[in-house]
Amino acid sequence: MANPNIVNVSTISGKTNAIVANVALTTACANPVSSGKIFKVNAISLANKTTSTTEVTVQFKDYSQSNATFNIAKTIDVPSESTIFAIDKNTAIYLEEGDAIVCSAVAASSIDVIVSFEEIS
Repeated sequence: MANPNIVNVSTISGKTNAIVANVALTTACANPVSSGKIFKVNAISLANKTTSTTEVTVQFKDYSQSNATFNIAKTIDVPSESTIFAIDKNTAIYLEEGDAIVCSAVAASSIDVIVSFEEIS
C-alpha cells in the first residue's frame, strides 16, 4: 500500500464528488486500493433539500483496520433547506489507499453530499 510523500509530490489535482445520501451507507469519496495516491479531503458539505430537519451521519472507513468505520459527524440535524459542513479546510483529513468517506441519512434522498478533495501523487 503506497503512502506518497506529500512534501515531494508530482501531481495535485482538485476534485469534487457529489452524491445523494441514502438510508443505507453510501460512498461519497473513495481512494481505490493500489491507486498510488493519497486524497486530502478539504470539505464535506451536507445540504438538506427537504422542508423538515433531517439527520445525517458521515463516517471515515479505514481500510487498514479491516474497513472499520469511525464517525466524523454522527446523527447531526441538518435544518430544512439548509447546508452544514462536516469538514472544512481547517479540519482536513487524508484518505490512504482503500479508505473512504461514507454517509447515510434518516430520510432517503434528502441530503446532497459534496466532497471537495485533492488527489495527490
